[in-house]
Amino acid sequence: MARTKRLSTLWTKQNTGLLKDQALQADFEAYVRNSKTVLDVVVEVINKKISEAEKGKDEDYEKAAWPFLMADRQGQIRAYNYIKEMIDL
Repeated sequence: MARTKRLSTLWTKQNTGLLKDQALQADFEAYVRNSKTVLDVVVEVINKKISEAEKGKDEDYEKAAWPFLMADRQGQIRAYNYIKEMIDL
């Protein structure tokens, strides 16, 4: 039997009222795991956005503020990767 990867604590560390109850937390984890197909589509969308952000355009380098543009892109990519890490089941 294949070992199931643990659900990231990012899902449950929010301490909302719903997740304080152990039984409800288990139900929530099952719900997230049963949403894997939807989350896989989200990962595909994120991968496309990362690819677009990494490409850049030649005219971007002609802008005086291109270092800020590049920093912004790197921040976007970092945020996308954070979300991918969270939904990696």
